[in-house]
This record gives sequence, C-alpha cells and structure tokens, in this order.
Amino acid sequence: MKDTYPMPFKGRVEIDVTWHDGKTRGKGHGYIGDKAVIFGVFVRGSKIILKMVKSRWAEDVKAFFKESVRDDAGAIHTDEWVRYIGIGDHNTHNETVNHATEKYARGDVKTNGIENVLRLFKSLDTGTFHHISIRNLDAYFDGLERRFNNSENPHIFRDIITKLIGSKPIEFRQLTA
Repeated sequence: MKDTYPMPFKGRVEIDVTWHDGKTRGKGHGYIGDKAVIFGVFVRGSKIILKMVKSRWAEDVKAFFKESVRDDAGAIHTDEWVRYIGIGDHNTHNETVNHATEKYARGDVKTNGIENVLRLFKSLDTGTFHHISIRNLDAYFDGLERRFNNSENPHIFRDIITKLIGSKPIEFRQLTA
C-alpha cells in the first residue's frame, strides 16, 4: 500500500542517520553492532523517506544516497559524520553542520527537518507503540511516510478508505510472515 512519489528526490535535501533496537549486554552504551541503521531523507517543504540500510559502512550509505537523491539535487545537507564524505559531486554539493561544536545551522544549511522526523519515529517507538521490532520497521516507515507526506492533503481519509476498499484481503499468516 506504499504511496508513490517522485524518486529520487531533488532540491535541498537533508539526510541523517539513527540506530534502532539492539540489546547486546556487556558491550557498553555506545555499542551499535546489532542495531538497525535507519536513514532518513527530507526534502524541505515536501516529502520524506525512511529506510533501513544493511550497514553503516560507506558503500551502503552511498548506495542509499544514489537511490534517494537525484544527481541534480540542489544541495545535500548533512552533519559531519565521516560516512558522508564524498556523497556530493560536481552537480550537487554536500554542505555540513558541525554538531560537535554545537553548530546546528549555518545560514540555510541545517539538518533540523530530518532530525525532527527521526525524533518523531523514536517517539513512536517509545511512546505510541512501546517497541517496534526490526522485522516490522518497513511497515512503520510506510505509515509515518504516508502521514507526513500527505499532511497537506484535505482528502486523506477518503483516499485511504478508497485504497482499502479496492485492496485484496490479507490473511493473518501473510501479515505476520
């Protein structure tokens, strides 16, 4: 039931990463080895995409950028995480903010939009749903994307009902497979 919207994105694009789940004991607070890597893309005044990526290594990060952001995007705004080095090209430059020095915006360069979206996802996990399993992340991403990307649609309720009426029933075993 995933909505379709122009992919990849162009314009001023904000990108950020977060980690989800993973409870390995005895590894310390900063251990991320068993956590899901979640990337978010936010086009200002437009749409979002959330996606779980295989790993936090540079080749997976760059593959996500390639499928999510057009070559002629105006700019890619990120923080200064080392994995973002080299994501820009001659058409699209990567502009960064330095969170380590508590600089969260530099003129029009900021990542506040995508950080707010990722914070919204985290609040769904801890507040509304209490725990989102890694295997169900895509379904929760779809729901959050649909609500966010259609927030200006005055006919959203009608559109969802129309889709539901026209869709095939799903048995519980298919839903939980």
